[in-house]
Amino acid sequence: MTKSVLYYLLFAMTGLLIQSTVFRDNFPGIAAPDFVLLLVLCLAQRFQNTAGVFIAFGLGLLGDFASGQFLGPFAAGSVAAYSLLVYLSDKVFAEKGLALCCLAFVASTLKSFTSLLMIGSYRGLTVLSWSTFTSVFAEALFTALFAPFVFWLTQQRGGAGKSSGHFSSIEPRAQRGVRWPG
Repeated sequence: MTKSVLYYLLFAMTGLLIQSTVFRDNFPGIAAPDFVLLLVLCLAQRFQNTAGVFIAFGLGLLGDFASGQFLGPFAAGSVAAYSLLVYLSDKVFAEKGLALCCLAFVASTLKSFTSLLMIGSYRGLTVLSWSTFTSVFAEALFTALFAPFVFWLTQQRGGAGKSSGHFSSIEPRAQRGVRWPG
């Protein structure tokens, strides 16, 4: 477990570095993909327990530290996205890239709106405007486009992203007594 946490921390630091330097410097007008959220997607596949919630919170807190604004909005958004993904893990067969993209899009949208609502409540502002919606959906789109690559990368590592089976295998369902049609 400690080894997995360290790998996720290493992946998160690398993702934040890429997100804040490569994308912000080379593509300043385009929203950068949320690599921390993609790690939360991989985490929701591997750990569906209390430890996963704490790791998702820690990854979100790392995003809060990197943003340099408030502590809590990204952490709360990561926990909300993790909870949604764990809930959907029994209902979605996400072996293929399109399913991963859809899950990443929905989770990114949820995380962004959770973060924006918390920041709006801190500042006492209404943060929901047309430009906010377009930036949230642009970030969700770019996050979804990178989801299969990050998922594949964590799978190749051989441990931290390796599937527990909830998204990508039928075996745990059969062990729980769930019958597949056919």
